[in-house]
Amino acid sequence: MLTIKDLNHVFTHVNWNELQEQNIFISGGTGWFGRWMVETLLYANDNLDLKCKIMVLSNSAWMSTNKNVTIWHGDINNVEFPKGEFSHIIHLVPEGTGRMLGFAKHCKAKKFLFTSSGAVYKLKPDEYAQNKIYDEYWCRSVDSGLSVKIARCFSFVGAYMPLNKNFAIGNFIGSAIKDKKVFIRNANNTPNRSYLYMADLAIWLWTILFNGKSCVSYNVGGEIEYTIKRVGELVAEIAKVPVIYWPYEKMESIDYVPYVEQAKEELGLREWIPLNTAIERTLEFYKNEH
Repeated sequence: MLTIKDLNHVFTHVNWNELQEQNIFISGGTGWFGRWMVETLLYANDNLDLKCKIMVLSNSAWMSTNKNVTIWHGDINNVEFPKGEFSHIIHLVPEGTGRMLGFAKHCKAKKFLFTSSGAVYKLKPDEYAQNKIYDEYWCRSVDSGLSVKIARCFSFVGAYMPLNKNFAIGNFIGSAIKDKKVFIRNANNTPNRSYLYMADLAIWLWTILFNGKSCVSYNVGGEIEYTIKRVGELVAEIAKVPVIYWPYEKMESIDYVPYVEQAKEELGLREWIPLNTAIERTLEFYKNEH
């Protein structure tokens, strides 16, 4: 469960009126981004009596006891979608975009949020990046009157993030908690990254859904650059554990920092929570979880 300070941070920076007595459908609602979107909406529901109903597509056994949440079990590639109308669709999984757009048209949705990736900027796109490029094109090709919003997401840190996957900051936090030390590989050749705290990400995604221009791709992420080496050292400093510098290992050294002026100028978005606070809150969340 997210902390009250994070929930309140999102709540106070989003205008929720659009969801009054609406139905919203979320794919990937039980994942990292999805948990933030569902919990922040439920918090707004409780505080504003929005009476907004949420249906979450999930292929896991995850359940919710909240009266405003319904779990629609199935795989996005072959699920039979529910009947009825939904005003807003949020698509957070890396596949099934065509099916979700078709469902949005069928259920008479007004707005659709697609989470793309900063990977689309790669000079040599891998399969994941190519799929995102294709899905963005698909989103812009919709002719049903649906307002489609595109968020190109970069790097993030916060509660529910995986600590054992290919996310450097997640690995640092995971080893700080589990091993009581932080391991930094190839310390003399680490690329630059920037990180947006997940509470700020939730604000950005809700705002893009409500107020973003249709078929426009907004970069989403932090602006302040850090080398991955410095990020690891910062995690160690905050967690009060030592740093272990591993021997040289060949690694991709490509910077991954977004240009976010469009989102700032058009939508009034910014980075409210600095990286050191983001790391502190993430460490606190996982320590309390264990």
